[in-house]
Amino acid sequence: MVGILVATLHSNMIDQVRVTCHAIERWLERVEPDIDPEEVEKRIATAWQTAEELCQAEGNTKAYLTEENVVLIVAPDGAIVTVFKPEYGFGPEIDERICAELRQQLKEARANLEQIRKEIGPRVQSLEATAVAVQAEIEALQAREKRIRSARNALLEMEQELEQKERSIAVRLYQSINYRLELLAKKGNRAS
Repeated sequence: MVGILVATLHSNMIDQVRVTCHAIERWLERVEPDIDPEEVEKRIATAWQTAEELCQAEGNTKAYLTEENVVLIVAPDGAIVTVFKPEYGFGPEIDERICAELRQQLKEARANLEQIRKEIGPRVQSLEATAVAVQAEIEALQAREKRIRSARNALLEMEQELEQKERSIAVRLYQSINYRLELLAKKGNRAS
């Protein structure tokens, strides 16, 4: 890799990039085959200054497009790993027009996206705030439900205890000595 660092003023881009030997070779092969190889690094540095981010490319790399319609592929570590001019198979003149038209469409799409984001941004924030509030209500209701169920269970336990006590008292009332003597007598009569 070539050691030059190129700074950029673009806020949405990597702060500094390095130009790789491969990028220099590809510039000579695909972009400007007739220039002095010693000048390529400077040309790439100048091109980088006008580049705008296009999108995520293969792997973790990002694609940038310069004002001269040169695509720069940049690795996450800031290395420009390759360069090329977009080709659509119609020759340089028509390919340039296609690229210009696509650049204009991209500009319009980004403007539309930014406009929509501005328009829906407050609504999205409002809905998010509502969702947070509803979640808080749900959690409060769940806590209330838990307390209610706990109170209900405590009442049911108290009811069971009282039922057992009531049964015990009732059993003691009817299982008096007379009742037991009568039971013993009935058992004695059956045995005889």
